[in-house]
Amino acid sequence: MRRLLELANQDGLYSLGELDAKLRAGSLDVRNVLPIWQSEVAGFVEKAWGGNFRRFATVVIVGGGAELLRQALVARFKDKAFVPDDPVMATARGLYKYTLMRLRRDA
Repeated sequence: MRRLLELANQDGLYSLGELDAKLRAGSLDVRNVLPIWQSEVAGFVEKAWGGNFRRFATVVIVGGGAELLRQALVARFKDKAFVPDDPVMATARGLYKYTLMRLRRDA
């Protein structure tokens, strides 16, 4: 997401915090830079994973970019892709659940 915001801020007029707020409010136009960012993310995924994701039953797509890149990521991971109802909060929710599990286990 940071990179998307940097691409959208070519004139350097806004802080990342301001751009994030605009994006969350739906008032930041990213149509022109979205294809660039999507290509960069796809390259990163390819470099990091290649075809190795096939060994997993499911690829959980979470984070702020999950909404913006949903179609591209689902197309990439096909039937293995799962996007939670709220992909932005899914990471925080998962970390919370993990913390509770660790606390119970370590108690």
